Parts: sequence; structure tokens; C-alpha cells
Amino acid sequence: MGLPLFLACAVAVGQSAPYAYSPANKRDPFQPPAGAIAQPDCKKGSCRYSLDELKLVAIAGGAQRLAMVQGPSGIGYIVRAGDRLARERARVLRVAASFVELELTLADGSRASQFLRLQPERGEAPEDLSAGP
Repeated sequence: MGLPLFLACAVAVGQSAPYAYSPANKRDPFQPPAGAIAQPDCKKGSCRYSLDELKLVAIAGGAQRLAMVQGPSGIGYIVRAGDRLARERARVLRVAASFVELELTLADGSRASQFLRLQPERGEAPEDLSAGP
């Protein structure tokens, strides 16, 4: 057989052979560029709200507890230790039986703790769902 059609056209027009990609001395396209500052990702859509706008509505699980926080729109976000939350990108340090402990990084680089507490409905005590039914 002769040359493939695209090569035959290139040769006929007087052009050189087609471009061949070589990854040598090139960065990995699936990694951020060198020097890029990676922003920690907040939990799904919770970064639309500040911590003051989020409400802790449920805690569940045993050793690996999960918490659900709710934004003003009524949408809930499930978080666990290590997740980032809200516009402030607060890191979830731990999920306890009745609260979530968060770590905030302040503008000066220092860190501070903040707590989201489970608020009882209609004067009831908060229910600990970690023990299961």
C-alpha cells in the first residue's frame, strides 16, 4: 500500500511529516503547574455559605462518625473528619456525639477552633444516633 491519505497530501503540498508528540521534558498534564497554590476543596456546595449560615442537623455513625450540616437553602452536606467546610474552608477536626469541631486558619496564619453544636428541636435533648437503633 502507499502512504496514508494525510501523509500523501502533506508530501504532495511540500510539507514535512506530521507532528509527533513527545512527552520528554514536559510536565504531567494531570498535575497542577509548579508553583501553583492548591486551595483545599470545600465539601460540595457548602463553600457558598459562611460558617455562621450553616446549621448542624444530624450526627450518625460509630467510630467513624458523620455529620450533616444544612445551608440556608435547606440542602444538607455530609461531612467527616478531614473535610473542608464553608467559605472559610474550615477543616473538620472531629465529629463528636453532639458537636463538630472545626479548625480555621486565620489571615495571619494562626489557627483557631470553632464548634458547630447540634441544636435540639422544641426544647428536646439532642439525640445521639451513633449507637444505632
